[in-house]
Order: sequence, then structure tokens, then C-alpha cells
Amino acid sequence: MSLELVAEGVETDIELHWAESSGCNFVQGYRFSQPLPAEQFTHWVAQYECLTKSDYLTTL
Repeated sequence: MSLELVAEGVETDIELHWAESSGCNFVQGYRFSQPLPAEQFTHWVAQYECLTKSDYLTTL
């Protein structure tokens, strides 16, 4: 059986590190954003993806 683990309620860097080191595939919580209306969420995702891609490119 293949399961993916989600850590909910991640609010601090320490909690994020714990979740990552414990094998969580996904995390969510105030560490990333407060709950957003759909239109604001779409904008947030676009900004986040842009930042993530630029962070990735600078590590190559």
C-alpha cells in the first residue's frame, strides 16, 4: 500500500523541519499562509511557484 503523509498545522520552521525529516510528503499551515479566498490563493500560488523556481535555479 502506498500512502502519502500530510502534516497539517505547520506554523514554525522547527515544525516544518520535523515534518520533512519525518517523511511527510506535504505540509500545510500558517507557516506558509493564512486561509485565503480563491482569487487571492491563485495569486499566492503564482508568486510561490515563481519564488520556488528561482530558488531552484540558483542552487544549480
